[in-house]
Amino acid sequence: MSDRPDRSRAGGFHGASAFRESVRLAVEVMVSHKMRSSLVVIGVAIGVTVLMAMVSILSGLGAKIEAEVTQSDRPTVTLSRFDFITEGDPTDDRILARPDIEPEDAVALEKLCDSVGIAEFYYDTTRFRILHHGDQRTRPLGINGAGAKVIYVYSLEFARGRFFTDAEVLTRADVVVLGANPAEDLFPGQNPIGKRIRVGNAHFEVIGVCAERKSVFGGIGDSFALVPWTTYEKHLANQYDPRYVYMTVAPGHTVADVEEEARGVMRARHGLRPAEKDDFALISADRVNEFVKRITGPIGLILVALSSIGLTVGGIGVMNIMLVSVTERTREIGIRMALGARRNTILTQFLIEAGTLTGIGGVVGVAAGFALAQALGKLANFPANVHPLVALGGVLFSAGIGVFFGLYPAHRASRLDPIDALRYE
Repeated sequence: MSDRPDRSRAGGFHGASAFRESVRLAVEVMVSHKMRSSLVVIGVAIGVTVLMAMVSILSGLGAKIEAEVTQSDRPTVTLSRFDFITEGDPTDDRILARPDIEPEDAVALEKLCDSVGIAEFYYDTTRFRILHHGDQRTRPLGINGAGAKVIYVYSLEFARGRFFTDAEVLTRADVVVLGANPAEDLFPGQNPIGKRIRVGNAHFEVIGVCAERKSVFGGIGDSFALVPWTTYEKHLANQYDPRYVYMTVAPGHTVADVEEEARGVMRARHGLRPAEKDDFALISADRVNEFVKRITGPIGLILVALSSIGLTVGGIGVMNIMLVSVTERTREIGIRMALGARRNTILTQFLIEAGTLTGIGGVVGVAAGFALAQALGKLANFPANVHPLVALGGVLFSAGIGVFFGLYPAHRASRLDPIDALRYE
């Protein structure tokens, strides 16, 4: 057995020792130049704070919008005359030539489709109207017509009163359910139940007030009123008002099951031949969410890119500081190299110093960004989501910025001639 040392292990130990020594020297330099180091940390922290706050807010906003769009605890599928995601204007002649959605469609879908839990008819208004009660009036808002089971489709919660019944739909009763905002506008500090309001020449009895939903869209999310769809036809409807059937998914089935069965039923009701295209549209909540993400995604990328400019500016500041540091420590570098320090050891030391500075700034920035996002989220009433991997990515990204922008100063330091460095004053 040979007594010669294991060179590979010795080399590995020497490398680990050199790395630890580089870390120690980098920390000593940062401590000895507290003001300079603090300025770099603050600059990077500001950039990371803005970036993390932006990412957190966009993530929370996306989740809130998704919840607002679906408005239901259960999956839904919407039957429409046209695909409002891709087909554009519902008043287009080609769309108007299609058969309209009828209340009987809802009855047939609920009866004939095992995968459909609830199917309910709904009118969506194309006009904004003003509600009156005595001298009080609301801002313009939408009044829609609904069936009695819409309350179960969209899990509406009530602050007062109730929703209308099947009997009130059948008899075209002049009753109305108010959103939180019109109820407050018309009856400030009062109980609206049993009182009457006016819309144009029509009068309605208030039977219910929906609870405030605290929508991400602000007051718009609570500015609405609902009447039975039969009453809507009697007083408010026009030929351009979109009609829908909202369907929930029965237990044990999927959205795909609902779409398949509903398509078969509607093609049969419209007398379509196998080769003919659908003259209706089935739109799932997932498709609506995908559409929203296609809109918010590019906006988010642009905002994140803009907020990243702050980190870039911080990185340029790191480069300037490191260049100054190299100049100030030229003689020190010469002495270390004369004593046997390798060029890659000098390079590593300066890269560690730059990465540590920006890494500390990243940690501070992630914490500050999360706190800022939480504060803004409470003010705007939506969650600020920060995934742990995103936070870790923020720290690593900021450290990477330091290494990237510290590469040139570190390379410059490692390429110094030891003799010239020793002569430097």
